[in-house]
Amino acid sequence: MKNFISLTSVALLLSLVFSCSFQETVPSTPLGKSVYTSSFWWTDADTTFIERTIRYQFNKEAKEASSHATLYFTDEKDQPLDMQLFEIYIDGMKLQYPHFDIKSDYTENILKMRCIPQAKEGTKGGYLTITSHNLDRINDTEISNGNETKIFKWQFTFTKRMNPLKKTVLILYAIILCSILIWFVFLRRIVYPTFRHTVVKNLIIPHNPITTLRMGGCRKVILGQHIKKQSIWNRIWIGKVLYKNDLNFTSPITLIPKANGKKIIVRYNSSAYQISPTSANIYTRINIQQRDGNKLTILLQ
Repeated sequence: MKNFISLTSVALLLSLVFSCSFQETVPSTPLGKSVYTSSFWWTDADTTFIERTIRYQFNKEAKEASSHATLYFTDEKDQPLDMQLFEIYIDGMKLQYPHFDIKSDYTENILKMRCIPQAKEGTKGGYLTITSHNLDRINDTEISNGNETKIFKWQFTFTKRMNPLKKTVLILYAIILCSILIWFVFLRRIVYPTFRHTVVKNLIIPHNPITTLRMGGCRKVILGQHIKKQSIWNRIWIGKVLYKNDLNFTSPITLIPKANGKKIIVRYNSSAYQISPTSANIYTRINIQQRDGNKLTILLQ
């Protein structure tokens, strides 16, 4: 009575049973996709395994004879698989060489396989070949000892991708950078308009030297008794504020640009001053009349 072995490979929900014609057309078994993910920050690099189950069926005579066989992994040119480019595990044990042994009391092996990170992307493939056996048949095909017989063709796709965390961080960086760019190029001048760079006005206070206010590029000018220190961040983010300190300003007066810096709006405490006009062309003279204190008339022109 002749010994034989029948091999099946699990693919999706179907078990592939190889017929007697496999020597002419080797059955192809797609194994899926292996993906390499690069390291980033606290996350390590990783390559996913493709995993399949190889099942065996030995007949009674093969089991009684303690039959055995060696299965080899070869590339598409029938050369032994380069183990410097692949990692192969059989039942959790890493193969140092591209072959493993099976015995008649085996029913299945769990195959796990992947490329090393340095391998090139693309489709990887080859054959699982049986050799060094004492079997007479595989499925319905007669084989002789010493002959190598291809059992099936394996194939999977190897791809590399950016670390998801890195991708998320880069997207966030891009969003933040675009937001900052949009703010400084478009939105800031709308939300916080500034005086035109050529705007210069003279502040005339009786009994005081004439003070030149260089208002160009400022989002507002404050006339008061106290100068507040504007932070660098505030100045960069929303614009410069020009402070003019003088004891004659018993209450702060704020000058704000409008209409793309072509007009000036005056905000003040009406109980402290009478100001005319309060909204005018940037080059119009503004009269400031004190209601209390020295009741001085201050000119801004």
